[in-house]
Amino acid sequence: MGLPGSGKGTQGKILSEKLMIPHLSTGDIFRKMASADNEDSRLLSDYMISGKLVPSDLVNKIVRKVLLSGDYNDGCILDGYPRNLKQAEYFIENIDTQISSVFFEVGDEIVVKRIMGRYSCQSCGAIYNKYFDSLKIDGVCDNCRSTEFTSRSDDDEKTVLARIKEYKTETLPLVEYYKRKGRFFTVNAGGTKEEVIKEISLIAKKI
Repeated sequence: MGLPGSGKGTQGKILSEKLMIPHLSTGDIFRKMASADNEDSRLLSDYMISGKLVPSDLVNKIVRKVLLSGDYNDGCILDGYPRNLKQAEYFIENIDTQISSVFFEVGDEIVVKRIMGRYSCQSCGAIYNKYFDSLKIDGVCDNCRSTEFTSRSDDDEKTVLARIKEYKTETLPLVEYYKRKGRFFTVNAGGTKEEVIKEISLIAKKI
């Protein structure tokens, strides 16, 4: 769990490698289900195409179906689910498994800069940040030497602040919820990538 831009996606993938279990984001789950041919998949596809928020009841049903499919019997790193208390309670009641929670704690100012400052190479997809990274040669990708870069159109300040507000309303209450459940870990996500990796490595040994 963590604010948008807290680094949980990047670090979740690193943690999955250390624990040798899959990293599974909500987007991965939705894409996996949307390609199937059934009523839930068609309904999910309609929501995704229209850009509307997928209702918790449908999200819960789809996540449960994927997690119990047999592909994740040895566990997985869940990224982006549960998003709220309703989903968390459903997960506890309907999926019989042991849960460890990792909270990426970071200030609003840092995540705003991380999100608004990021841009990527159009050729190889390498990601940079104008506030935290510096190219070896100005205007030239370190990886492929391309000079063409792009940034996400939804990474404007108004959108970012709205996402932060939504997170604090919907997802932040999960921190106290999972603290009461035990096996809860906090990461100082405001540090450098290397510092966070070091913390993640220590957590991997305890899970």
